[in-house]
Formats: sequence, C-alpha cells, structure tokens
Amino acid sequence: MQPAATMIKGFEIGGLTPQKILTVFWETAGKKDVLTVGYGHKVLPGDKIWVDGVYRTLKKGDVITQKMADDWYKQDLAIAKKDAETLAEKWNIGTQPPKVTNILTQMAFQMGLDKVGKFKNMFGALKAGKHQAAANEMLVGSDGISDSLWVTQTPKRAKALAAMMQTTYK
Repeated sequence: MQPAATMIKGFEIGGLTPQKILTVFWETAGKKDVLTVGYGHKVLPGDKIWVDGVYRTLKKGDVITQKMADDWYKQDLAIAKKDAETLAEKWNIGTQPPKVTNILTQMAFQMGLDKVGKFKNMFGALKAGKHQAAANEMLVGSDGISDSLWVTQTPKRAKALAAMMQTTYK
C-alpha cells in the first residue's frame, strides 16, 4: 500500500504538466468555485506571491514556485492527518488498521474535516469493524440510495479509496 502522501499527490497531479501544477486555477468544489494551485491547495487569503516588488494575494493565472507548492502540500497534508485523527476520536472508531487511517487522511485532504464528518454510516461501520460496509457507505449519498456528491464529482478517487477499504481486515 502506498502512503497517503504519495497517493494524494498522484490523484492531485493526474495528467497535469509541472507548469499547470504551479498555475493558479478555478476548481469546482461542491456548489462553488475555489482558487486552487499546486497539489490541491485551496488558495487562502494569506497566500501571497511577490509581483513587481510587492506581495499580493494570488489570482487566477499566477504561477508559484515548486518550493511553494511543496511547502503548502506539506502543510495541507499535516492538516489532513490531524483531521483524520480528530474524526476517528469524534466517531469513537477505536484503533483501525493503517490502511483506514490512510483512507481517512486522503478523504480529509480532498474534502476537509466537516464534509468527511458527514459520512455517518461509514463511521458507524468502521466502529463495528465492518470495512466492507464502510466501503459501500463511502459511495452512497445521505439518502442511502444515490451516489454521494464525492463519488459523482471525483469517481476515480472515491472508487479507488472505497476499493482499498474493501480489502481492509483487522
């Protein structure tokens, strides 16, 4: 199994060229667009770039350095790992195999703490040690019937992580 950090970068890079990875662009995130750059980094108000002798907020089309992309990736990954730990504690799922921690970290990296926290049935299945059921719940919408918004927007990633969950055993 690849570490979460390696898999996340693979999903975020996809078929992008190095130049495109370093260029700020608009990405659809749920019902709104967000500025994104590097390895899935959501541009924040404090993210600045040096242009014509002054620091200014990033905007679409700006190009960052590889070091900036790597530094933001490390920061974002650390947040995702902490979010995965927070969710495991909140839902009281107990000690899980490393693969589950890897999957939760990847989900948190992509969606954030609040959105992953809405996968109530997945966490219930994890708490019960039912990884196959947890995998199924990763892909189902809150109505229990339709696909989750996550699998609709990023099917390759969602299905790959659900497949990893299916092969998890205590």
